[in-house]
Parts: sequence; structure tokens; C-alpha cells
Amino acid sequence: MLSKCKDVSPMHKFRFKNPVFSIDATTIKLCLNLYNWAKFRTRKGAVKPHVKLNHAGYLPEFMLMTIGKVHEAKIAPIIPVNQGDIFVVDRGYIDFNWFKELDDKGAFFVTRLKQNSYYSVTVYKDRWQIELFFKTIKQ
Repeated sequence: MLSKCKDVSPMHKFRFKNPVFSIDATTIKLCLNLYNWAKFRTRKGAVKPHVKLNHAGYLPEFMLMTIGKVHEAKIAPIIPVNQGDIFVVDRGYIDFNWFKELDDKGAFFVTRLKQNSYYSVTVYKDRWQIELFFKTIKQ
């Protein structure tokens, strides 16, 4: 079905050479009286589709439906990853072990950090050698 949809989907020309994907999930409310297997809160039911959306055509390339209680970070490691993929994810997907897996597979990710995140900035000093070279030849 995906291959048939790709032929008719709107294609976009990105400035990225690599495929760009958004990964996210949403909660769909269900009546707990009718769907008691989907217990989400005390009196509420829900399911949650977890989607890997390809921005070239805006078609999902992966989707998994779970009950509403399943956290996004639990599903992230089973999402298919190819070398060169760029993933845009929200803070629900912050899992540094998963980020390491993405890096090991040659994929990239963009996210916003949580407010209580502890991090340090490391500067690679040889990155600026080109600037010193330009400065020297301009003198």
C-alpha cells in the first residue's frame, strides 16, 4: 500500500540529501465501557499510534498501535532506522541509549532537551583552523 501511495503523494524538494522523518505518537480516547482492554486512566480508555512520518510525501513508513499507557521511549528502539536518516523527535523520545543506537547506525536526530538535562559543550579546536588559514592568507 505504501508503494502505491508514494506515486500519488505530494513530493517536496528539500535541501537535505538524507531522508527526514518525524517520529511522534498521539492518544486517541476510547470509551472504557466498550474497550476495557485499553485502560488508560481510572475511567478512561485510549490507544496510541506511534508513527514514523516521511516528510518526502508526508506518508507514514512505520506505525504501531499500542494501548494509551505505553510511553514513546519504549517504542523508539523498534522503529526501523537506516544509515543517513534524520529524525525529528519531541522530548518524549529522549533516551540517551536510543540516541547512541541512532548514532551507531549512522542516523541523525534533532530534539529539544528537557529543562533538567545536564550537559556540557565540547569544542573541537581544530574545527576553527580554516578560519586561521583564511586570516593568514589575507594578511
